[in-house]
Amino acid sequence: MDKKSLLRDIGRRLRSARAALNYSRGEMGAQFGISMTGYTKNENGLTVPGIGALYKLGTRFNISLDWLICGKGTMISKNQDTLAEKLGVKEPLLLEDVKELLQHMERIPRLRYEILGQFHKFKEENKELVASSMENPT
Repeated sequence: MDKKSLLRDIGRRLRSARAALNYSRGEMGAQFGISMTGYTKNENGLTVPGIGALYKLGTRFNISLDWLICGKGTMISKNQDTLAEKLGVKEPLLLEDVKELLQHMERIPRLRYEILGQFHKFKEENKELVASSMENPT
């Protein structure tokens, strides 16, 4: 397989993953810290996603990198716990809920500071848990 075909196939699978996540190109680019134009180049097979984007796809979104890069297996990685399981939540966290929270945090500064305050309080009270989760992100 030549490089152009490989990039095109990765871009096609990246587009499928984005559609499954129900993100726009701009939202997906923001998740990776790149512009919508940069992300669109990934989907169109002109560039390959960076290592940070691949890491986020695998860890945050549970997208199988074997599937994304090689076309092997299924889109969703079967061998990783879901975020809900890691957090001990009985019902799965809904992506739409998280997106809604982020939208509100962008528009309501007080909510953003409240959430961030709770986050910093949690980190302070659970230093060992936070440190171990950062050492072993999967």
